[in-house]
Amino acid sequence: MTDYLPVQADGVLSGTATRQGWWYRYDSMSRLVTTKGMLVGAPGSGVIARGDAGTDLGYDATGARVRAQ
Repeated sequence: MTDYLPVQADGVLSGTATRQGWWYRYDSMSRLVTTKGMLVGAPGSGVIARGDAGTDLGYDATGARVRAQ
């Protein structure tokens, strides 16, 4: 999890911290298959899903990325 202070339209930092927790998933060849995903369940026993902000990546037999959704 990461806490940060957003910048307001006038350039001033917001006084309220926002928490962001993105999760990433890799395949057996260490290729990224989910970016900015979310953890569903508890750490250590949950699964990483795409969620609303995430992207799933797919690869063909040669290892070229062919899908991003």
